[in-house]
Amino acid sequence: MYFKGKDSYVQINDNPSIRLTSLSVLSWVQVFSCGRWNVVVSKSTASANMPNYEFDVGYDPCRPTVWNGGASAYGNYVVSPYIFVHIGVTVSGSTTSFYVNGNLINQASWSVNTNYDTYPLFIGVDYPQPRPGDYFFFYGYIAQVLIYSRALSDSEILWNYQYPDNPVRNGLVLWLQADPSNVKDIDGDGRLEWIDLSGFGNHGKIYGAQLVQLVKTPARVLTPARVLSAVR
Repeated sequence: MYFKGKDSYVQINDNPSIRLTSLSVLSWVQVFSCGRWNVVVSKSTASANMPNYEFDVGYDPCRPTVWNGGASAYGNYVVSPYIFVHIGVTVSGSTTSFYVNGNLINQASWSVNTNYDTYPLFIGVDYPQPRPGDYFFFYGYIAQVLIYSRALSDSEILWNYQYPDNPVRNGLVLWLQADPSNVKDIDGDGRLEWIDLSGFGNHGKIYGAQLVQLVKTPARVLTPARVLSAVR
């Protein structure tokens, strides 16, 4: 999914399954710019008058980061632009762990803000309407987003990195995978949804983001004119 920045996001209606304290957020992403904060996932009670009750996962500017209420925790790793990477964050109690390409890169003593209400979860932006001094969005590609209701183990994070099409299912509450079969208008309102494969029905309305094909299929497949026999 291509997110071009402002006015490009996916909105998922609130559901008890995504009001989380212990959690894991994993994603395959390619960011285009390190000059700003790039939000991958955000769940908050934010409004024009209450900007501080939120939980964001993304890059700040090219370090995997968790942010809420003005406080941040960082992974000790810098991700290069224009390269697909698998980033992961787990939170259990006061321990936050950061992963890049299946490897644990840092841990911090930090916990998430739990002041959630019925505000939606967003992919690609922390809040889709401007508020004073605060407008963070994603610029690049997001190929997959997984959210779990628990902190995954190191081996589970590695499994998800190695087998992105067959992620760990235990605790999985959101599974967005970029594929033509997973992007469709399922309620007939004329707007496409990014289909949640977790079984919890956390489908996301797509605003501005686009499904794109990065590798073109061949126009035709050539067969050899002749086959050389082995030299004996």
